[in-house]
Amino acid sequence: VKGPKGELSQKVDPSIKVVFSGVRLHQSPSLLPVKADSDFGNLCGVYPDAHMIDPVGDAPAFALWARHVRGLYLDGYSVLPESADPRPDFVFRDVSSFFEIPAES
Repeated sequence: VKGPKGELSQKVDPSIKVVFSGVRLHQSPSLLPVKADSDFGNLCGVYPDAHMIDPVGDAPAFALWARHVRGLYLDGYSVLPESADPRPDFVFRDVSSFFEIPAES
């Protein structure tokens, strides 16, 4: 994934046990004003279209924006910004049982 839209995972019904393992991405910085998670509705009927948030703006996180997840596991997950990005790396809402095993350098 390359570009300011970032990684996006969002569902209305909770997803159970979402796992990302051995993921290493490079991300272009956002050039638009940073939007908050609350600026985006639930986007029913358009997920997982990569352009579903275009009318609102860039994702609120540069590495991972997740909502409504029960059991999120990041094992060796890293997203490296190509230059300074005003967004935080992660934004989670309604995410429980989060576990992270850092990526090795």
